[in-house]
Amino acid sequence: MSGDELQHLCDQVTRDAAAGDYDGALTLIRNQGPAIWYGLRPERLRSILEGAIASGAEQTPLAQQLHLFVTAGDSAQISPETLHALVGSHDSIALAVVRTARVIDLRLRGRAHVAADLLRELEESALRITPLFDTTAGLQLVLSLQCGITAMLAGRFPEALRYLLAARIHPVIPELVFLTRDALVKSALIHAFFGDSAEARALLDEAAQLPRTISWAEPLIDAHIALTHARLAPDRSSGRAILRSIEIRDVGEMWPFYVLCMHHVMRAPADTHTLKQQIAVFEQLGFPRVEGEGLTGSVFPLVRADMHLRQGNTREAGMFLAQADPEFAFTQLLSARGELADGRAKNAVKAASAVDTDTALRKVHLYRQAILADVFEALQKRRSTITALMSAMKVEEGVRAEEAAMFSPKIQALAESEIPGWPHIASPTEEVPEPANSDAVSLTNREREIIELLATDLSRNEIAAQQYISLNTLKSHITRLYKKLDVSSREEAVHRARLEGWA
Repeated sequence: MSGDELQHLCDQVTRDAAAGDYDGALTLIRNQGPAIWYGLRPERLRSILEGAIASGAEQTPLAQQLHLFVTAGDSAQISPETLHALVGSHDSIALAVVRTARVIDLRLRGRAHVAADLLRELEESALRITPLFDTTAGLQLVLSLQCGITAMLAGRFPEALRYLLAARIHPVIPELVFLTRDALVKSALIHAFFGDSAEARALLDEAAQLPRTISWAEPLIDAHIALTHARLAPDRSSGRAILRSIEIRDVGEMWPFYVLCMHHVMRAPADTHTLKQQIAVFEQLGFPRVEGEGLTGSVFPLVRADMHLRQGNTREAGMFLAQADPEFAFTQLLSARGELADGRAKNAVKAASAVDTDTALRKVHLYRQAILADVFEALQKRRSTITALMSAMKVEEGVRAEEAAMFSPKIQALAESEIPGWPHIASPTEEVPEPANSDAVSLTNREREIIELLATDLSRNEIAAQQYISLNTLKSHITRLYKKLDVSSREEAVHRARLEGWA
C-alpha cells in the first residue's frame, strides 16, 4: 500500500464516520487497524471510536477495545477488571490488544516496572516470528514494538533489544514500513547510549534504506534518529548542534534519552551551570515518571548524582542515588564511583559487582571494568587491575580507541603498557569520565556554604555572622578555598563557582 493508498484508506474511514456508518468504519479499522492507527491522527481516531460507541454500532466491543489505546494515560486508569469486561480469554487477538493497551497506559503513568512486568503476558504474541507473511494486518509487529519501548523505559535494555529484534525480523508491511524503521532506530538508540556504537551506526544505515510514509509517527522517528546521531557525534560540540536541531515535542516517550544526551554533550565544567538550569526546567515539565522506577524514574537523579560526583560532592550524590532505581545498571555503577570517592573501596567493588555481567551491554560492561580498575588500583591490587582490563578486552573486536577514553588516564597508561592490543590515545580527551580519585576539586560542606554566600552581596562580617564563626576563622576558610580553586579574588571564586554549578 503506497502513501496515496494509505491516505485513501484513512479518508474512507473518515467519510464513513461522518456519514454515520460506524460499522463500515470499524470494519476498515478491524481489517487494517495498525495502518489506520498510524495514518489517522490519534485525536481523529479517538473521535471516530467515541462516535461508534455512542451510536451503539454493531461492532461496539471492537471500538471499546481500540478506544483503550487512544485513551491510555488518561485520568481513568485501565484496570484488570476493565479488560475482563471487554474481552474473553478465548479471543487471543482481542486479549493481546487490550493487554497491550494496559501496558501502554501504565507506561504513560511512569509505572515502568509494573508495565514491564506485564510483558510476560504478551511475550508469546510479541515474540512470534512469521518469516514469510503476516496474517494479523501488522498487529504482531505493533505488539513487538510496544513491548520493546516498554522494556526500554523500564531500563531493561537486553530485553528491549529482544522485542525490537522480533519487530525487525517481522515481514516488512509496505504501509507499516515505518514501524520496521522505528524498531531499527530504537535499537540504535539503545546501542548508542549503552551498547555498541558501531552497531548503532549500522542500524541507522539500515533504517535509512527504508521509505517514508504519511504517518504521523515519521517526525518522532526522525527525532530519535537525530538523538542517536547526537550521542554518536565525534565531539560534544557537534552533539550539541544536533541536539539543538531536535524539536522536543517530537521526542515523545524517548524523553529520558534526550535528557541523557543533554547530560553527555554538556559535561564539560564550563557547561555545568547551564546543564543544571536545563535539568531543573525539564524536571518541571511533568514527564510521566515514578521515583525509583526504571529509566524514567531514575534519569534525573542519576544525572544530578553524576554532576555532584564530578564536583567531589559525594554526600549530595548519595542523596540523589537513593532516589534512583537500584536495579538499574548505572545506579549501581555511579554508586560504586561514590563509594570509591568516599574511600570505601571494598563497598565500591560490591556495588560494581551487582551489575549483571551476563546481560550487560557493551558500554555498561566497559564502564564497569573501568571503575573496577580504578578501585583495584586504589587498593594497590595490581593483578586485579590487570584482570579487569583483560576482561574489558574480551569484548568483540577488543576495546576501541573511542572506548579507551572511558578509562582514567592512569589506568589508560597502565593498559597501554600491560595489555596487548590496547589502543593508544595521544592524550586524555573530554570523553574521559573523571575518576573518583582524580584531582577534581572537592569542597567541604562549610566551603560550599561559604562560596554560596560569597556569591551574594553580603559582606565578610555578615557571612561570618551567618556561619556563627569569627571573622578570622572565615578568612582562614576563604584562604583555603581560594587555594583549592586556584583563584585570588572573590570575583574569580564566584565566577568559578558559577561555572561549576556550585552557586
